[in-house]
Amino acid sequence: MFKWLHIRKKTENNKVNKETIPNEKAPPPVPNLENEIVAYQELLSYYGISFTKLPNISPTSQDTKEILIDMARKISREEHIMKTLQLQKTLPLTDIVETFSVSKRLVKKNSQYLIAITLLQIEQYAGVRKFMRV
Repeated sequence: MFKWLHIRKKTENNKVNKETIPNEKAPPPVPNLENEIVAYQELLSYYGISFTKLPNISPTSQDTKEILIDMARKISREEHIMKTLQLQKTLPLTDIVETFSVSKRLVKKNSQYLIAITLLQIEQYAGVRKFMRV
């Protein structure tokens, strides 16, 4: 997942030490990232979503991802939609389509990804958000 650069560094004694540093594109390490991921996995499993399957259910198009991330931010601010999500563990498709003027197909096709990203917006998982670039 992360790309790492291996560099060789000469010390004062002209010995070569091999260091591994993260590539500039990799997010900076977060102290409790492992704990956050475990908590996020538990939350996702409550909604019937597997953390390990997130890469498979995320849209391949960057434009679609950006639309869904923006929609998740808006959904997290809508109280009636969030209530339905928390009580029924599913997204209210008709409410979302009417409120945000998006296609029903887009929401239905990406509903699990949208739920996962929406949960990131309302919960305190800053490390996971950085990791997932959301």
